[in-house]
Amino acid sequence: MSHINTRNRLPYPLILFALIFSFSSFAQDNPPELPKVDESFQGAAKDDPASRNYVLSTERLVNKFERAYQSARNANMDTKQNYLVKMNSVYEEFTKLKYNSSDNAMVMDLKKLVGTWMDKRMNYIDKLIMELVYKNDYSQLMHTAEIDYIEHIYLTNASRPVLDEGNGIYSTMMAQMSKVKSYYSI
Repeated sequence: MSHINTRNRLPYPLILFALIFSFSSFAQDNPPELPKVDESFQGAAKDDPASRNYVLSTERLVNKFERAYQSARNANMDTKQNYLVKMNSVYEEFTKLKYNSSDNAMVMDLKKLVGTWMDKRMNYIDKLIMELVYKNDYSQLMHTAEIDYIEHIYLTNASRPVLDEGNGIYSTMMAQMSKVKSYYSI
């Protein structure tokens, strides 16, 4: 058994107090410098009709996609595929939206989040369909590779992590949507 020398050690609360005190006094003496924002650029960007129209169109498609997703999620096995097709058509409509201004990082971040979120949701419904196919009647599949793949998905419950990831992206996307809408006073 090893012997730990405790004679020369300070108690943890005292060390913690010393660290907090030293950093707080440092922070008071050296406040962080915030980057200066060019007000003329901000004002011009807020009046950008292309960005406003893009955000409004994106919001409309997000709502349309979310309705299709919720319907697919709650639908019976026979109609899940139909809703997945609707989700895919909304996704294609979203990818065809034109937004060329790379000057606005907020809108570009929103665009990326929406695309990623839609992809995750479609992936989730697709995996859910595969799980249900396997669960309900996998014997009608023709190829053994498909049976093995679906069995693997069903046994590992692969849709759960995709659902959780999609939920996280959805929260981030909606926060970004609110931020962008607030910026453009939409």
